[in-house]
Amino acid sequence: MPTEGMRSLVNLVQIGLLFAIVLFMDIIFVKSSLLFMGILALDLVVCGVLLFFVIKDVQKYFDY
Repeated sequence: MPTEGMRSLVNLVQIGLLFAIVLFMDIIFVKSSLLFMGILALDLVVCGVLLFFVIKDVQKYFDY
């Protein structure tokens, strides 16, 4: 596997871990429903933006 592919795979794992850690901390420590939904939405937005950049980075290898 080329180093670019490995780097992209590592980035995907990091994004998944970031989402999971924030989600579990949100479940454990936040009791308010509105605050819980706000933090979850912010987590989804941040992970979505990071995923967009990873996809954009990988996509350049498939442009012919």
